[in-house]
Amino acid sequence: MAHRIDVATTGGQTTLLFQGRLDEAGLASIVERLGAKGGVAHLVLLMGTDVDTRCLAPLLALPGLRVSAESPFLAYLLAQERR
Repeated sequence: MAHRIDVATTGGQTTLLFQGRLDEAGLASIVERLGAKGGVAHLVLLMGTDVDTRCLAPLLALPGLRVSAESPFLAYLLAQERR
């Protein structure tokens, strides 16, 4: 597997911790996890995550998902995509 997703739920808030390769398969896994959990979630891209930039726009367009990154570089990429 090219990625790992850990899920934590506290106070009704679901947090997905993503590490590995965020490509089409990784994006599909995130969508699957969101469907299983439903509602609003926070996705954290952990240090060491490798992102296929073609997946950023579809990722940020997912309803109910807030995305952040531990890496300053990934945080910059997210900010640029949100513009």
